Amino acid sequence: MWIGVEPGGPRVRTMLTPTLWRPLPQPWAGRQDVPGLVLVSCWVVSCVLVLCMALPVLAKPKGKAAPVRRSGLVAHKGAGAAALSYEKRLQLALELMRHTQWPQAVQTIGPLDGIPVVTPTMGRLWFLRALLAQNLADVPSALHAFTQIWQHYPPLADYAAWEMAQYYAAQAFLPELQDTVSALAQHYPFSRLVPHGQFLLGQTQQRLGHVADAQTTIERLLQTWTDHPIVPEASVRLGHLYAETGDLVRAFWVLQRMGESYPRHPLAASALERSRQLLALLPPDQHPQLVPAQVLASIDVLAEAQLWQEVEARLATLDTVTEPSTLVIHVLLKRAAVALRRQRLSDAQALLHQIIQRFPHGAHLGEVRYLQSIVRSRQGVRASLDQPDSAPLLQWVTTAFARMTAMLQVRQAFAARPADYEQRLLRDGAPMESAAQSAWQAGWESYRHGLYDTAIQRWDAFETRFPRTVLVPQVLYWQARAAALAGHDALAIRLYRRLINDFPEHYYHHLAISSLRHVQQAEISVGDPEDTPPSIPWTPPRPPAALAATTAPLTKERFHFLRVQELQQLQLYAVATQEIHALTPLLPNTTPTRYFLATLFTTSQDYAPVLRLLRGMTEGMDPAEVRGLPHTFWTMLYPRAFWPEVLEQSTRLGLHPYLVLSMMRQESAFDPTAVSAAGARGLLQLMPATAQEVASRGSPDQVSREQLHNPAFSIVLGTRYVADLLTRYQGNVVLALAAYNAGPDHVTRWLGQWPNVTMEEWIEYIPFDETRAYIKLVLRNLAVYERLYAAS
Repeated sequence: MWIGVEPGGPRVRTMLTPTLWRPLPQPWAGRQDVPGLVLVSCWVVSCVLVLCMALPVLAKPKGKAAPVRRSGLVAHKGAGAAALSYEKRLQLALELMRHTQWPQAVQTIGPLDGIPVVTPTMGRLWFLRALLAQNLADVPSALHAFTQIWQHYPPLADYAAWEMAQYYAAQAFLPELQDTVSALAQHYPFSRLVPHGQFLLGQTQQRLGHVADAQTTIERLLQTWTDHPIVPEASVRLGHLYAETGDLVRAFWVLQRMGESYPRHPLAASALERSRQLLALLPPDQHPQLVPAQVLASIDVLAEAQLWQEVEARLATLDTVTEPSTLVIHVLLKRAAVALRRQRLSDAQALLHQIIQRFPHGAHLGEVRYLQSIVRSRQGVRASLDQPDSAPLLQWVTTAFARMTAMLQVRQAFAARPADYEQRLLRDGAPMESAAQSAWQAGWESYRHGLYDTAIQRWDAFETRFPRTVLVPQVLYWQARAAALAGHDALAIRLYRRLINDFPEHYYHHLAISSLRHVQQAEISVGDPEDTPPSIPWTPPRPPAALAATTAPLTKERFHFLRVQELQQLQLYAVATQEIHALTPLLPNTTPTRYFLATLFTTSQDYAPVLRLLRGMTEGMDPAEVRGLPHTFWTMLYPRAFWPEVLEQSTRLGLHPYLVLSMMRQESAFDPTAVSAAGARGLLQLMPATAQEVASRGSPDQVSREQLHNPAFSIVLGTRYVADLLTRYQGNVVLALAAYNAGPDHVTRWLGQWPNVTMEEWIEYIPFDETRAYIKLVLRNLAVYERLYAAS
């Protein structure tokens, strides 16, 4: 089914391609917004169709009537379908359709002609009948069913009109397409499919040679629907139309603006490349004026989207900048930052050295030294930050000091100790998070050298000094560990209980539960009040008032909500998700609304938005309120996404299925379309080279990038790789997770650096922030999954 799909949104499986449609005018009888010629032609064609269908019956002897054939199936009189209620037929047909048993689903629905579309069940049956006809290439039946929906069932009428519009476009029936798109906009102006219909009309007009009309149609679309997801694609189309008519200046600007406004869109790179080509065709007097500040600002956005070809092209336009010196410095710094981001360390170092040589004095030296320290650390070269404390350098020196405290345990060549850096940061008034990181490292240095009392002392006032930092639970846990190792059991118990009670969804919460069992004085009766901390029950909110059924005129919010309900009833979850996305910005951004939207996305089995909506809900809550959240809240936040595939592969490979879910949740937030900055793709974020290596063990076929976005394919390859890593590390989950994120070579190196530490300590030693956080979060996820689904 060609239901409209926004660029970058979830793909709807195509049930019928345009080439399957055969010319058949649509019956528009009963509508007042259709030209009379169309009505007459539709009436004639309808009569012909009825006569054609009746001929086989009329030709038979009077003895026994022949069964009526529809879509190649025989609907026997008195068949079982007739004995079923319409609601039961709908549910059975949906189940059969889910298993691609389309002919059986048609039989189950049975004949619908002559039955008025007066109930939601009948409307859904007609719509399902249309989809099944598409799958079976039964064009007349599909058009007939969609017409019934268009004329008699408003909750799905715009989707029926969209299907008919695609038929007209495929058959080059331009007048009928224009009438359908116009009627859709007139009768259902709130529909998200209106701009899709207008874009389809513009495409068809261009294809049929009506370039001026196509240009007008797309221009009107972009003027009316400024924030619709189809805007990027429509902008590219308009740019090509301008170029086709010789208006190169407007074509250049439209394509360039599209690439800058939507840099992560799949068409952005080609749009920007085409804009550069058009610029080269323009005479110099029509070139835009160079504004270096704007070019430098745009480079940051383009680099974030990794559009390196465009970044280099824009940097090249700044080669002519020779003054003022501050601007030249900014250009060179930008070049160095881009080279550093692209891991071109020698180029970055050369550019930074050039800045120092040409401009040896000024406030820019702080940033230069900071970037140099990053380059050297990545090259494994000794670095030092003991520079003069001149005020212009303070911003960069304090930032660099914070980085150095985390690097000390990896780069033994660094001279200063974390405790010294902490004093320097506090003295210089460093940013709060930088000072907190350094204070943590100062205590950690004492802990790792066995100076447990000193560590406790260094961490003692940490929460008072840095009450809002995310490091509080981390410091509390290791302070408790230090207390236990120093023999201060009462302090250890108090800190462990504090973690358990006040940080119920944190990694260190679960570590504290385990560690508490190993403290000698933890044998306290179960009835102790501290064992059962209080909780405040949380009642799920009611749906937003804007969605309530009323006798007032239909609002835009309720329009989309009705379609969400209809599409979910038909199990068209991917399309329902698009309606939820259209509904979301129309509702107030409140906690009750976010929870309500999360329930809608969960029903549509689209879990990535659920995590975005619910993830921040607990941050402002009291721990007692968090403990009082209902079970459904946690199962939405930790869903069993893609469970059949995960369970099948886990069983086959001997993996813990909740470990796979925990990794998937952290890798991609259950978004099959996810792509990382490094190029990892899909649910389990496999790098193309890794995926190819794993796949080559079973098949010589080349793995495409598109395949990595297929959920089933990603799960198969990802679980194989996880199983290989667990075998390599003898079942050690921590080491396998570290290797999955950072690569086996790094794990081998780290094991050599810290061979005789516990796994909890080894995790803290990992020098990569991303890998360290990844392991903690996956282990946290695993603990939550096991708690939520323990019974199963």
